[in-house]
Amino acid sequence: DLVVHRSIKRLISKGGMAEKSQDAFYQLGEETSRKERRAVDAERFINRRKQCWFMKQHIGKAFEGVVSGITEKGIFVTLPEFVLDGFVPLESMDGFYEFDEGLKCLRKRPGSRTLSMGDPITIQVIAVRIDENRIEFSPNDS
Repeated sequence: DLVVHRSIKRLISKGGMAEKSQDAFYQLGEETSRKERRAVDAERFINRRKQCWFMKQHIGKAFEGVVSGITEKGIFVTLPEFVLDGFVPLESMDGFYEFDEGLKCLRKRPGSRTLSMGDPITIQVIAVRIDENRIEFSPNDS
C-alpha cells in the first residue's frame, strides 16, 4: 500500500494524472502487483521456516490433527493446536492404500478403512527438514 500511495503522489506532483497514459498506469499496476506477490511469498516462506524451527523440538511427539489434503503420495495433516501443516507419506502408513481420485480419499486394501478430508488423525512428528521447509508426520495408531 505504501508503494502505491507514494507512486500516486509522485504522479500527481509531476503534472497531474490526466497527462499520464493508460500504459503508464497499467505498468504501475503490474509493478505493484509483482512487488505485492514477492512480499506475500517472503512472508509465507518466513512463517513456514519458523513453523519448522518450532516443530524441530517436537520430533517423536504425537498430536491430534485433521486431514487437510490428499494426494496419490500421501496426506496433508493440519495440527489445529499450532495452526500448521505437515505431510504423511504413504510409505509411512501401515498397509497398502490406494488413492481414489473420484472421492478424493485413500482406501486401505484389503479392508474398508478410508481417509478423507476433515477426518481426525493422530500423528507423530518424524522429521523436520528446515532447509526444505518440510514437516513430516507418520500415523500414530497407539
